[in-house]
Parts: sequence; C-alpha cells; structure tokens
Amino acid sequence: MLFNNLNPITCSVCSSKLRVENKVFFTGIGVVGGGVEAGLGVLLLELFFRTGNIVYLGLLAVSFATVLLVVSLLLVKFVKLKVEMPNHA
Repeated sequence: MLFNNLNPITCSVCSSKLRVENKVFFTGIGVVGGGVEAGLGVLLLELFFRTGNIVYLGLLAVSFATVLLVVSLLLVKFVKLKVEMPNHA
C-alpha cells in the first residue's frame, strides 16, 4: 500500500529498485478512483442527512469497498513494473 511513483521499493541486498513503468496510468487510476468515491460519498452523505435513512450509510460503505476493489484490480492488471539496477562505479 505504500508503493507509489515517488517511493520505489529498494532491495536491501543488491540495492536495485522496483519502480512503476507507466506512471501516468498509475496516477490516473488513483485520481479517477478517488474522484468517483468522493462524488458518491458526497451524494450518499447528503441523502443520509436529508432523509435520515441509515441505508445510505450502508450504501456508502459498499461503494467505498467496491471502488477500492476495482482500483486494486486495475492496478494489478494494468500497472507495469520495472527493475532498475544500481550503477556501481
């Protein structure tokens, strides 16, 4: 979960780094997923406060879990990783 464009995973033995190859797509998945969840969250919370119906809170939890699952599956399927070997002089 801590792996991102700015934080590569570094091997403690050989010092090689595992980075994301297609950074724009990697960032785009997060931005779109966050935007969709923010929109759904605002809509469902507004409906909850207007009606007082607790079902909207349940729908909020389900939508959050669904967006998290979809984003995770997209990351596994479409993000390409590359290994950068260190340059030893």
